[in-house]
Amino acid sequence: MIPVSSKYVVVGAGIHGLSTAFHLAQRLQKKGGGSGRDILILDKAGLCAGATGIACGVIRNNYYQPAMRELMAHSVKVWESDPQAYSYHPVGYMQISCEAMREDVAAIHQQQQAIGYDSVFVEGAAASEGYMKTLFSDWRAQGITSVLHEKPGGYANNSKAMLGLAANVEALGVRMLTGVEVMGVDRETIKANSGVFPRMIGLVRGRIYYNLNAWYIVVSLLPGYRWNRTFLEQMMGVSEVASDADVPPIGRLQRLGVPRRSERQSIANALGRARREGKLSPSPSEAYYAATLAADDETAASTVATPSVPALLEEARALFAPLRGSSG
Repeated sequence: MIPVSSKYVVVGAGIHGLSTAFHLAQRLQKKGGGSGRDILILDKAGLCAGATGIACGVIRNNYYQPAMRELMAHSVKVWESDPQAYSYHPVGYMQISCEAMREDVAAIHQQQQAIGYDSVFVEGAAASEGYMKTLFSDWRAQGITSVLHEKPGGYANNSKAMLGLAANVEALGVRMLTGVEVMGVDRETIKANSGVFPRMIGLVRGRIYYNLNAWYIVVSLLPGYRWNRTFLEQMMGVSEVASDADVPPIGRLQRLGVPRRSERQSIANALGRARREGKLSPSPSEAYYAATLAADDETAASTVATPSVPALLEEARALFAPLRGSSG
């Protein structure tokens, strides 16, 4: 039976979604603030249907970002906590590098030592070759000048790990619904914005950056733009916000789900009729449609000019003023 509501909703039953639900359920239970029954996981397909199902499954603490070090050490401990359920094989992890990488790998080792993460760092061509031959007697690779051997870590079989994690999650009472259809954004809109999605992140001088404007556009496809934008900025750690960030960027692209002109007349008529019959109260959706009318066609906007709508139109005009006249 599909629940009418849930206190906590996790979207996506991949490794991040299941892990979030698992740890949240444990925390609620520990603090006495609820249980796994308060959590619902939604997924449009099912377990292992997305990126998690094809991931390589490597478990390591080998990243160049220092902020990741303690997080990954904690993650490894989670895998170690139930190796059978997670199909985890604790064989360790090795980074075997050429001279160009030695300095960076040495920094990783220093950071690992600072938090007590068990690893061995070997430098120099002869020493590196000798170390590798103690593990693999037939080692022949040339040009190796450093070896970082992480004793914890290893690999997990992705599909088996997901099935095991899902079982642990459900054992805590968490409910999971798969095959969920996402409503509200039609396929034409998604297809029309196909050029936005590949630009959501970018690589600049070896660093990965969020393209914030692209994220604003994607978030504006969904209801609750103002709230979702704030959450997005908090999550990304945005310190400076664009002056027009309060304005959903739908006016910049007609492709972002704004009804075609031929559809707007019928929408306006329906809104006006529903309001006159007392079936509709002011709402964000009404402001949205009123704004699309006001920004594009002043005469069409008059079709919804019932006693309480003019003020709504004024608010909509002010909200969308920076976007008016945009051809997308």
